[in-house]
Amino acid sequence: MNVLYKIFHIIPITYTLIFATATSILTIFTTYNNYLHMLLLCYVCTLMYAFYKNHIQLLFIIAYCMLFSFIVTIRINQKFFDYNTHQELLNKTTTISGIIKEISHNTLTKKQTTLLVQLNNIKNHKQNILSNKYIYVFCPTSNTQEIQEDQKITLYNITLRQPPAYSNYQLYLLKENVWATTHCKQNAIYIETSNTVSFKQSIKNIISSSLETLSSNLFAPLFFGKKEKSIEGITIQHQSVYWGIAHHMARSGAHLAILFSLVMLLLHYTQMWYVTRYVICMLLLLGYASISQSSISFIRALIMILLHIICKVSLQMPSSLHILTLTTLVTIIYNPMQIFFLDFQLSFGITYIIIWLFTLKQSQTIAFQKGYLARS
Repeated sequence: MNVLYKIFHIIPITYTLIFATATSILTIFTTYNNYLHMLLLCYVCTLMYAFYKNHIQLLFIIAYCMLFSFIVTIRINQKFFDYNTHQELLNKTTTISGIIKEISHNTLTKKQTTLLVQLNNIKNHKQNILSNKYIYVFCPTSNTQEIQEDQKITLYNITLRQPPAYSNYQLYLLKENVWATTHCKQNAIYIETSNTVSFKQSIKNIISSSLETLSSNLFAPLFFGKKEKSIEGITIQHQSVYWGIAHHMARSGAHLAILFSLVMLLLHYTQMWYVTRYVICMLLLLGYASISQSSISFIRALIMILLHIICKVSLQMPSSLHILTLTTLVTIIYNPMQIFFLDFQLSFGITYIIIWLFTLKQSQTIAFQKGYLARS
């Protein structure tokens, strides 16, 4: 036990997390652009320097960085492997069946609806393959007004396609974990109607039926994070810009942080045990996340709040910088392709700047200066 304590005691957690995150991001860039050998050369040179100087802390940091680089490399190769399987079914007439996971209507320009479908099977005249891949289905809006999420759908005589290799759209599909896309007409769609409705869809139906159309169009993007390209949606956006509250109408991690604070404030007056309050709040946040549409800022805030709750329940002092860095590591390990997109870069970059400025300001406070606070 003393040996483990000495080992972990000499590891600088802050530097380890920051360097592990930075090298993981660098690994994604070098792997995607086929420059991984240059990163390996940097690792070898740094290891030689650490052995030459007998720098134990640097050796531990390099070991952790290499571990996370290895994990990220495996995740990237796994994504490309899943994306490149069943290539023989592309650009051929097929019949597919699956479950509708998301619906996005566009009534402004193309009058088109986009369906995110999780496949059950793909078949043509030669083979029938079971699959759980995701595809985008583009179909006319007028034919899909009654379609709901979690319904079973079958598409007949369609052609699945993938964009050119290393194109921007392929990178987007890899990020969204989408295998292929297809366009279809009304006579190619069959929806299996069912009396059972999923919990997520039933909540949305109750809210939409209890609100007026204008209120529902305002409530859906603010609470569920789902924006429709329609006249009503554009009208609300223009009014938000006019009143200077457009940034408040875009659901972000700040909305989840405000919701967490309000729930904790209300539970504070119930005189519950603090662990019970945190557990109730965590369950409410997970339930809210399950019925709303996720975004990178929303996921970042959710993971950070959950890590904060874990620290509080386990009686550990939470560090915002450590929590944000761990959140970044979890996010890029789960989906490495996120780092190529502006929403990830802005969400995490601005949050890092805010936390860094807050930490810098806090360190200048007299209570945190040397001589006023004992070293922990």
